[in-house]
Parts: sequence; C-alpha cells; structure tokens
Amino acid sequence: MSFRHLLGFNLTMLGKQGWKLQTEPDTIVTRIYKAKYFMRTNFLGARLGHNPSYIWRSIFASQVLVRGGQRWRVGNGRNINVWKDPWLRSEENSFISSPIINGLEHLKVEDLLSLDGITWNWQGINELFNERD
Repeated sequence: MSFRHLLGFNLTMLGKQGWKLQTEPDTIVTRIYKAKYFMRTNFLGARLGHNPSYIWRSIFASQVLVRGGQRWRVGNGRNINVWKDPWLRSEENSFISSPIINGLEHLKVEDLLSLDGITWNWQGINELFNERD
C-alpha cells in the first residue's frame, strides 16, 4: 500500500482522533486528555500547554483541520453564537462576515427566528447582516 502524501494522510488520521475528542466526551480517552490538556473547554478550545506529550502535540496539530470541517446544525439555535460559531451553509467561509454590533456580542441564532421558532425573522436579519451573510 502506498500513499502519495504521507504527511496529509497522517494529519487526516490525527484529525479523526481530534474529531472524536470533540464529539465523544464520555469515552475514557477523551476524559483522560480533557483532564490533562483541556479541563475547562473542549478540544477546539484547547491549548498546547506546557510540556505536552508527543501524542497530544500530534493530535493538537489537527485542530485546524477539525475546525475547518466543523459545522453546526441550527435546530433551535440556542447554543450557536451568531458571530463566533461556523453555522452558515457557505463552502468557502461558514462564519458571519458582517461586523459585530455593540451590545449584540452574545446574540444566539435562536434570536434570529420569529416568534413561532420555525421561520426566520427576515426583517431583523436584513438589518443586522450584509448581503453575503
């Protein structure tokens, strides 16, 4: 078996482990790494830390790859920060590009829905965001 880009393949496999650390918080491996390297956050918010192990350093290198492939499913929108989370359906950039409005830094996607919680509040959306968003 031969691989043309061994470094890319290795990073992909490490990204798979990083994704598991992000999405499977109850596994024993995730709990061990969380206790040692990212106690107060999740995998994507983790820092390299002081004197990390070779394995953690390798998995940490895949954080950029995992972050690039991450998307939110909106659902009710309670947990999605409008400005900081990648929730748009755009292939090239899934983050909001409009400037953050003072006082609305903690705006959630649920705040963009109409009162029925099913449809978008288009009037409010048009006031807050540029055409691309």
